[in-house]
Amino acid sequence: MRQIGKQFWRWTRALAMLSIGAYGAVQLNQTFQAADLSALTVDSDTHHMQGHYVVENESDFPWTLSNARAAGGDQTIELEASSEPYTPDGSKSLDVYHCFVLDPKFARDVMVTGAEVIPGNRQIVHHAILYKVEPAQAPAVLAKDRANGGRGWDCFGGPGLTDSPEGATAGGNWLSVWVPGAGDGLFPEGIGNPMPKGSLIVMEVHYNLNNGMGTDRSKVKLSIAPEGKKLTPIASQLRFAPVEIRCPDAINTPECTRENTLRTNVERAGELAGRFLPNGLLQACRQTPQQYQKSVGDASRIVMSCDQPNPTEMTLYAIGGHMHLLAKSIKIELNPGTQNARTLLHIPRWDFHWQGNYWFKNPVQVKRGDVIRTTCVFDNSVANQPVIGGVQTKPKYVMWAESTTDEMCLGIMMANLKP
Repeated sequence: MRQIGKQFWRWTRALAMLSIGAYGAVQLNQTFQAADLSALTVDSDTHHMQGHYVVENESDFPWTLSNARAAGGDQTIELEASSEPYTPDGSKSLDVYHCFVLDPKFARDVMVTGAEVIPGNRQIVHHAILYKVEPAQAPAVLAKDRANGGRGWDCFGGPGLTDSPEGATAGGNWLSVWVPGAGDGLFPEGIGNPMPKGSLIVMEVHYNLNNGMGTDRSKVKLSIAPEGKKLTPIASQLRFAPVEIRCPDAINTPECTRENTLRTNVERAGELAGRFLPNGLLQACRQTPQQYQKSVGDASRIVMSCDQPNPTEMTLYAIGGHMHLLAKSIKIELNPGTQNARTLLHIPRWDFHWQGNYWFKNPVQVKRGDVIRTTCVFDNSVANQPVIGGVQTKPKYVMWAESTTDEMCLGIMMANLKP
């Protein structure tokens, strides 16, 4: 228990500092099932979306940030996801998420200036997310890979490294994302994502098998700045809200109790990820479980929110959100309720496959003590339960965790931190 306690306080201290490592450029997913463009509303005066998507029954409608061009002298390296083609198993679901380990074998600390996924089979590769693994977490990643014969492992929402703050809060440190129609993955000029010697990359590939089965052998192309090149380092800053999602009032099964979900999550993921983390999130937001044990009607609109004072001055370059399948919307605000209030991010109709971030046209200056509010809305009604393996699940009390039927409420910001 003493060791767990030390891990917990190290974890919550990391959350309090709101830093989960470097978070690189990502793009929007290519398909968002919506009848109109209202689902893509953002604060267009301050955001410029990078990526490409298709609106249902309409032609391609890209909002793009002009691709950066690799600066002279940048090195390009290619990494293969596997030594032989991978065949996703579609026997349980036509949506398969699989994680591969890539070892760039950096001989020195580097600054990554771009990361591009080159899909091996575009018919089945729906999108791919690259996660940076710090040297301290590398042994756990390699052990997980070896336990699966060196062919990676099935995953959802991240590598699932629940023995680290990064793994259990955001699935790992995002480096980049590929979606059909995305650009070359190069970051805006003048910034870089630090990767220390000994770092690894985990590539999570979402395979969609609706168009048939097949094999894949995707690659990753990294752009590396020359040694000594002066770049502005970017680091991710995490903003979160607790996840305490009740069942509809009319449902009183054991699965709809907080105690049952805590017990189940502990059995599955251990005390640290299963119990201490969700309780720690409440404490960090100065909230209690009791305030969420109220009537929610049909549970179609459950709101979670948290105000967090900024611990240091920083310059924001980009922002994104992360939730799972019950999520309906996310909003991140700066200094809400004041004369200086502004919306940093608003996605009023969330889709899990729409995993993107937004590069600010003009970087946003955030002062020490400024308040950032993260608000997520969830729908836990009977009709909105996710379909897993062809079967619609039943409502349960949902808390913060890694699995498909768990949830998260995250805002992830790319920023340069001031000393």
